[in-house]
Amino acid sequence: MKQFLKAQNFWGGLQRTGISKILAVTSLALMPMTVFAQTAPGGSCNSDLNAGAVGGPLFYINEPITINLTLGAGEVLDGDEVPGWLDIYRFSYQMDCSDGDTWPACTPAGNTVQFMPGSVETNCTGPGDAPVVFSTDVVDQEVIFTVTDPGDPPSIRNMSDTTCNVSFDIMVTDLSDENAQKEIIELTGFGSILGEGNDAVCSNTLTAGQGASVSFDLSSLATRFTVTKDFSDDNPDPVQMNISCNDGFVSQPNFWITEDTSVTFVVKDYIPGAMDCVVWESDVEGYTPVYTPGLLGGIADLSNVGGCNYDNIVQGDFTCNVTNSANPATFTAKKVWDLSGAVGDAVDQTVDIEITCIPGPILTVNGVEGDYGTSVMRTLVGDGEIVVTADTGSSGTVSCSATETVFASGVEPDDDCGSRNIANGESSECTFTNTVFFEGIPTLSQYGLALMALLMLGVGMVSFRRFA
Repeated sequence: MKQFLKAQNFWGGLQRTGISKILAVTSLALMPMTVFAQTAPGGSCNSDLNAGAVGGPLFYINEPITINLTLGAGEVLDGDEVPGWLDIYRFSYQMDCSDGDTWPACTPAGNTVQFMPGSVETNCTGPGDAPVVFSTDVVDQEVIFTVTDPGDPPSIRNMSDTTCNVSFDIMVTDLSDENAQKEIIELTGFGSILGEGNDAVCSNTLTAGQGASVSFDLSSLATRFTVTKDFSDDNPDPVQMNISCNDGFVSQPNFWITEDTSVTFVVKDYIPGAMDCVVWESDVEGYTPVYTPGLLGGIADLSNVGGCNYDNIVQGDFTCNVTNSANPATFTAKKVWDLSGAVGDAVDQTVDIEITCIPGPILTVNGVEGDYGTSVMRTLVGDGEIVVTADTGSSGTVSCSATETVFASGVEPDDDCGSRNIANGESSECTFTNTVFFEGIPTLSQYGLALMALLMLGVGMVSFRRFA
């Protein structure tokens, strides 16, 4: 009957709490308690403590595990059977103890467990129902929770037969080689047994204490893929990263990531040695990705064709770095001759075309790499074209233009090769059109020459007679 009432009180406490993590409980193992209480004529001082891991039944290495503590007062009576209260000033949580240990006698089992201080949540209050604030100190693998506000001295205050909840996260990062069962045992408690002074004092000045244990099983088959991102031009835009595996359970198959963030994919419950996974990014226009898979304690075969590939995964964690190199801009200057007006000798169709790209530099000219700087000049004879690629730099664009020098006379040039901005991966072209017009000294046939001679002779005769 007592066990039923304790369980009923515990679950009732969970229902009353405002802690979001506690609302998500799927299973919570309640462990036996070690009780330290005092009674005196006309008064009593009892406390209550239950503890468990939220979720399960299996938990995973390198993933946060939420621990919930329900602590407070049992029956507290002042003189003449008047209900009183219990003040708890501090309590401890001992991470990684050995089977058979009871609080506070914790023997390290050789596993590595970390406390996550930013995860503490509580609905406990102090005197005057003011919210409780904790400080936490970690010594070896024991966490001491000390109330820093409110009260004088600061304390959690629970009236007789009432409790409150404190939750926080821990993370198991390594298992002892001797821990074949993958079981974690931890202890928690409060009372004067902690040392300096009494840690739980009732309104009737009597002291009390409680101890409880927490145990849960781990599955080591949870593999994490940590993905980082780098743009060659420091582009701040987000990119979608994806993962696909032929076995196991993927908690979330895609995330958005930027240069300033990272993402971790988690895959659980797979057959060791039988799972292949690939991490890749959705296409990013104007960029070419380079994938670099790595080991972070994991065991697998790595390759980087089309993504970060991990084949025959046995266990452990991995990394994937994706570098996006900006594709260069492409600029094409074309040359066209219109010779329809040419007469006589062939027209010199030689021109010099100079291409300038700022800030550049120009990377290739007609497919040939070189150290070209910001401008290049090439000679064309007749129709043709010059194709350059240029670095777009950190701005993601480059300004390109072209000019022409014509050596033949009688040529009318026209072009649309003024400056234009070209983004990485994009292209632009322009055309120089040179039209040739007829030029030279007219010539006469033999009949024209005879007619010209007669005309000149006639003019001479008239002039002679007139001035004779």
